[in-house]
Amino acid sequence: MFAAILAALSDIPSRLPSLTIYSPVDTVCNVALPPRPRNICADAWGGVFSARLGLFLGCLDYTRDRRTNKQIRTGGYEYVVSSAELLKCAELGCAWCGLLAKHLPSVLRRSDSPDSRLHVRVGQRDSVPAGKALNLLTIIVTDGDGRETVAMFLPYTTEDDPAAPFIEGRVRIQNVGAPTVLSIAKESVEDCVRNHGRCRAITRHRVESPPLPRRLIDCSDPLRVGLVDTSRGIVPRQPYIALSYVWGPSEFQPHRTTVNNLATYLKDGIDPMDLPQTLRDAIYVTRALGVRFLWADSLCIIQDSLKDMHHELAWMRNVYRYAYLTIDAASSASAVEGFLQQRRPLDPENVIPFLCPPSSSGEVKIGQLYLRELESRDPQPADIVTRGADAFDQSHTSKRAWCLQEMLLSTRCLVFTSETLQLRCHSQTENIGGASHDAKGDLPRLPDASFHPDLLVERGSDRWRTTWQTWYDIVGNYSRRSLTNPSDKLIALSGLAELFARALGSDYLAGLWRIALPGDLLWQVRVPPGVTIPPGTSNSSRPRGYRAPSWSWASVDGPISQPLHYNFDQGYGKCIVEVVGCTVSLQNKVLPFGPVVGGSLVLRTMLLRVRHRSASKGGFLRLTIVTAFEPMQRTQRGHKTPGAEFSVDIHFDCDADNDDIHPLWIIPVWRGSYWVEVGFEGLLVTRADPADWPSAGAVGSRDVYRRVGFCTCMLVKLRGTSSSADLFMAAPRVEVVLV
Repeated sequence: MFAAILAALSDIPSRLPSLTIYSPVDTVCNVALPPRPRNICADAWGGVFSARLGLFLGCLDYTRDRRTNKQIRTGGYEYVVSSAELLKCAELGCAWCGLLAKHLPSVLRRSDSPDSRLHVRVGQRDSVPAGKALNLLTIIVTDGDGRETVAMFLPYTTEDDPAAPFIEGRVRIQNVGAPTVLSIAKESVEDCVRNHGRCRAITRHRVESPPLPRRLIDCSDPLRVGLVDTSRGIVPRQPYIALSYVWGPSEFQPHRTTVNNLATYLKDGIDPMDLPQTLRDAIYVTRALGVRFLWADSLCIIQDSLKDMHHELAWMRNVYRYAYLTIDAASSASAVEGFLQQRRPLDPENVIPFLCPPSSSGEVKIGQLYLRELESRDPQPADIVTRGADAFDQSHTSKRAWCLQEMLLSTRCLVFTSETLQLRCHSQTENIGGASHDAKGDLPRLPDASFHPDLLVERGSDRWRTTWQTWYDIVGNYSRRSLTNPSDKLIALSGLAELFARALGSDYLAGLWRIALPGDLLWQVRVPPGVTIPPGTSNSSRPRGYRAPSWSWASVDGPISQPLHYNFDQGYGKCIVEVVGCTVSLQNKVLPFGPVVGGSLVLRTMLLRVRHRSASKGGFLRLTIVTAFEPMQRTQRGHKTPGAEFSVDIHFDCDADNDDIHPLWIIPVWRGSYWVEVGFEGLLVTRADPADWPSAGAVGSRDVYRRVGFCTCMLVKLRGTSSSADLFMAAPRVEVVLV
């Protein structure tokens, strides 16, 4: 069988007709080619491979044909092949033809006949300065109708491969705990400290000699780690490393610091073998990086002291912000797993040979390229870089709420992902060792203003808009993460909220901002892409106990979206509600951005009673409301106050809010939008039960409401008025209290 396959492969040249080759420049060097590998057909070897995949023939671009006035592709290397012969070669084992057939199947399906001719152009998207290595391969296939299909690949190779001088990407490091690897990581960290302009600028705006955390782990003795109380003044200020990791069940850390063992730990230290593997790994890495002290919450916070917990939580943002480095144990699902295990080698998706440019002696060596697909369309080149955040969005720490601010607040993070080792700082993210990657999955970086104590962002400026967009992106990411204790919803984001409060100059209201009301009220629970849920239902829930006012996204557990346009897009409709007042009651004044025990919002608004509910449709609940704006009054002619009939799309905040709740009202908040020219977007509310909502009993005898959803309303029919503008102007306003 094996011999038959080899015979078929060796017979590839005779099975192919001669192909018409279009070469914009001379592509074949005047030297003899090395013997053809068995897994490449003769035409590909003598054509696209001898042209070195078009990577040295100018970047792919468009130009306009003067004769036809049409745009045509230029640059790279181009040839023509029939779809039938391409598929036949792929079946016979040609790696190049198989690559095209695998990653560009749509263009083959569009071919009208087996003889359809395909124009294949290969090259790089961006120009590369002289002496720089190549880092991006693009394949464009055009069918007979002129329709293009694009595939983009990140090429990488091993350090000792002949192709290494010409290809920037490297195979990912798998032995992340090896001394040589950690030595390379140390060099990358030191390079960030010395040469990254943004990181240096941010560090300069901190206090000159930042104070140390209250307690630190002394890692200088590998046989006995010590717990040090820095408040006693015996430890001079110096760099320390912080640890970000997933605890798992609390029983995984039986030797965490408590009131009873604190004195023993401070006096006698801790046997490293008593600690879970993740902490032992962190101690090892700390020593390998040449740093003496480590901070880890399980040992540096007294776990059964509420007073110490509150004190340390109030300082938490500074622990990570002032750390020299944060170790992110992203690959570890719990404290007992550790994060230095040998990574599983990645199965190369595509492997092809690479004809290196000839040496000074005329020798042409064959290297080996691994190709990792990025896109099957035509993305923006700026989205693709060669150092970044592969696989981090699939890591364990990326799913935990506490770990978000720990990463974003850190000056730099050494991230031990499930695939390799990365360094993330305020300037960039890179894979240690230079492995290629797609940076689209990277987390947003904090705006400069959040680190500058005296810099208030100018309202209405581009920086102002960017700062808000970053906050909304953070809330969206945070809302998709999980918490062991649901009551930590606000405190686990408090460090970031404090930084943004200083930059924005606004009061923080349990997840919302006073300066952004009422637009901030229009958050929505969003269903993640690819997830299907029954119509009229939600994939979110509310915690059992009180955690936040119903008008705050922090009152639900589920993926949240907060559109920026309500507050910053001048053409996006008009606000039709007035905020009379908004207050929250803190659980502890030491934590001004932490947990709340109550909150109320007073709006002057229309209050529309939902009269009729109809069947659900298209993933949301569709209702029809017929309202004569309450209270019902009669004019002198005996006619009712102007009213209207609306078609309303309802998105309940959680399933419990859709379980036989009645009656329902709608509060219009924003009139008009790009897709709703006549209508509004608003909140769906119902009466609040004082037993479930503490603030409901503190507002006197007025009716009190709570939010249960978001709605988009389309005007269907007017009664007693000539236009939607008359409708909104004529409707009476009432003061509504939301808790």
